Amino acid sequence: MKQRNYYFTFMSMLTFLFPLFGQAKATWDMGTEQLGTITLTRGETKVIDAYRVYQYAHLAYKYDYTLGWSSGTDSGFYTHSYQNDEKSKFSVTGYATCYQQKLSCSVYYTQSDGDYCVKHFYYLVTVNNDSYTKVERDIELVAAGTLSWRINSSDKNNITHLTLHGDLNGDDLKFLREMAGYNDNQGNLRYLDLRDVHFVAGGGDYVTVYDYTPSVYEGYDIPDGAFYWCRKLTEVWLPEKVGTIGIDAFWHCDFLTTVHIPEGAHTVYGANFDDCYNLTNLSIPSTIKTFYPNFGSSYKFTTLYCYAVTPPTRGSSTYFSNCTNLYVPQGCKNDYLAKEGWGAIANIYETLPSPKLVLTANPESSQVPKNKSVKL
Repeated sequence: MKQRNYYFTFMSMLTFLFPLFGQAKATWDMGTEQLGTITLTRGETKVIDAYRVYQYAHLAYKYDYTLGWSSGTDSGFYTHSYQNDEKSKFSVTGYATCYQQKLSCSVYYTQSDGDYCVKHFYYLVTVNNDSYTKVERDIELVAAGTLSWRINSSDKNNITHLTLHGDLNGDDLKFLREMAGYNDNQGNLRYLDLRDVHFVAGGGDYVTVYDYTPSVYEGYDIPDGAFYWCRKLTEVWLPEKVGTIGIDAFWHCDFLTTVHIPEGAHTVYGANFDDCYNLTNLSIPSTIKTFYPNFGSSYKFTTLYCYAVTPPTRGSSTYFSNCTNLYVPQGCKNDYLAKEGWGAIANIYETLPSPKLVLTANPESSQVPKNKSVKL
């Protein structure tokens, strides 16, 4: 018996049925074009003339078309508003990012023959921290809750480098956060030295992280959410007797480059150093026992120096987002490879620098002696 040609039969049926459904229309991708670069300082607004996009869209004006500029990222690192109905000009405002992003636009239109076409355009956008004039203060507090008494309103937003001595409560922490640019406050505090600070309970609420309102407790530990969203901070020295860095304490510190964690610290809780876009490396002392940060969205963070001989405990859900280099003490590499949460780092080296050195991405941050107390 002759074998039936099923392929021929199937194609014949398609040829018969195709006219019943109408001819399918093609989708054409016309490619991607970079229009240029946009560099902003934080808070700066520029008007961008996107005439190339406007011109391209109007070539297809006799057909249906749509276009619209993206806002860059879901986190609002920069935004824009249209200047006219044609959308050939729009404004871009720098917020708090420090890594390059794309500001994109796609023109979609349907041609006369029904074909669906798209052309993509984009700018590369970089937002840098704003410039400043260095203003230093060294203040000894005689009682908790008095920081706002010691810094007058005209200085509050001008101080860039602050060293504190004495007791701090919730009121003081709230004032510090405002100085450090929390929630786009106008403060300019970049460098904060807390080595001679002690926390005491009391004072008002200093922050709410989503639906959680943390408190300040007696001791040297950094409170939960202490510097959450403090966008201007670049360098922080922690109290010399700190034991714990609380949850969210350094979350979304967009321009943070350096945190000095002293020997004696034993616990760093989660959500620390997430969204710290300028942080490139961190050193943790030999006394650390628990280390939960993920460094999520800290795109420049690649290197961790860990001086603990025994690998610190990591949670089962913790990870290192972009960290590819881990430096550990001599003879400890295999222990780190075997410890949950550490083995996934691509490169583990047994070549630590001297712990007396300060590892920093900020050239202004050298190992300096603690300032002597000066009453102002």
